[in-house]
Amino acid sequence: MADPDLVAVVEAAWADGCPVAGAEQERIAEVARRRWASQPRRLPPDADHQRRVEDLAKGLLAAFEPDRHLVGPLIEDYRHLARIVAATYSPRFGLGFGGVAGRTAECDAGEAVAHIVIGDWDELMCVPLDHWHREAYERQWRQAFEAIVGREAERHALLTAVHDPATAVFFVWWPIWRLGGRVVLGNGLAHEDDHDLADLLEDPAAHVPDLAEWSRPAGSGEPRPSLWEIDAADLFARHVSGGL
Repeated sequence: MADPDLVAVVEAAWADGCPVAGAEQERIAEVARRRWASQPRRLPPDADHQRRVEDLAKGLLAAFEPDRHLVGPLIEDYRHLARIVAATYSPRFGLGFGGVAGRTAECDAGEAVAHIVIGDWDELMCVPLDHWHREAYERQWRQAFEAIVGREAERHALLTAVHDPATAVFFVWWPIWRLGGRVVLGNGLAHEDDHDLADLLEDPAAHVPDLAEWSRPAGSGEPRPSLWEIDAADLFARHVSGGL
C-alpha cells in the first residue's frame, strides 16, 4: 500500500498543475518510494541532493513513459515532480521550535530554541517570548509560508524575534521572495528607522523591499546581505506534508 502522505503530495502536485501527476497517483507514490529507497544501490554515498532528484526523475520516467523518445519536454515535469517528492524525504527547508540532538544554543531565560534549515545550511536560534508566544510565531510563519507556496504573494517575511513595538528598536526577520520556480530568503534586522514596527507586525509582506534593493550593500565597503536560494518545490512539499 502506498504511503498516504506521499499520495497526498502527488495529488497536491497535480492540483498545482503538474501534468505528470494526474494518473495512477498511488502507483506514482509507490514507485517514487521504492526508487528513493533503492538509491544506495545506484548512487555513491556522497551523492548530492540534485543527483538524487535526477535519479528519482529517471525512475519515474522509466515507469510511466515506456517510449522515452516521445517524452520531450515532459522530462522537466518529471524533474519537478521528483523535486517535490524528494523534499518529503530529504527536507530542504524547515522552521520550528525545538533543538537538534547533539547541538545546543545558549538562550537566555524567556527565550526558546528554534531551528531553521535552508538547503544545506541550518542554524539554531534563540526566539524571544516577551511579546509573542510560540503559537503567535508559528501562526505568522504558516501565514507567510502559505502565501508564498500558494502564490498569493510574491514576497513575505518570517519574523523570528518580535518585541513590544512601542519600545522595540528592531525585529529580526527573514524576507522571502518567490521568483517563479525559485524562492530566495534573506536575513536581517527590521529597524525602527526604516519601518513602523507596529504596522510591520500587521502586514510583514508590505514592508519587504524588492530583492534588488535588499541585495545592495548598505554603504561603501559594507558586505552584501546574506541570501539563500531553494527550489519552490521544497516549500511546496513541506506545505502539503504539514511542515513548518
